[in-house]
Amino acid sequence: MKRQTAKIYLDLINAPKKIDRKKIRILIKKILFYFLPEAKAVYLSVFFVNEKEITYLNKKFRKKPCTKTVLSFPQDEPLKKKKINERIVLGDIFLSFPKTNSHSRKIYFYLWHGLLHLLGLSHREMEKYNGLWEKLKKSLH
Repeated sequence: MKRQTAKIYLDLINAPKKIDRKKIRILIKKILFYFLPEAKAVYLSVFFVNEKEITYLNKKFRKKPCTKTVLSFPQDEPLKKKKINERIVLGDIFLSFPKTNSHSRKIYFYLWHGLLHLLGLSHREMEKYNGLWEKLKKSLH
């Protein structure tokens, strides 16, 4: 029996022209298919912001007055729930594009990292999925 893939509602806000939107969508779809195979619809937003904006967000919401490369603001955290809803609102990922611009190949890693936080995983829990990241990374090139 073929598994159903979720409909992904992805907003890329202020994405620079040189960002490969197709690769971003492919990466997100693969991650969500792996972690949420029974989801019917998944909503998330990715914002590309400058260092000043991400520092402001970090200070306002995390009370840490320093810059970051990626911030995640989860809403549903589906992996922390026993039952996956058909409709999942993951939340928002903010990427500091000036920081990721100099490491354009790392943008996919920062998306991976931010997305796992939206799913509800801690840094310690993420370590279990390093092998999956390596496979995904190879499929993007």
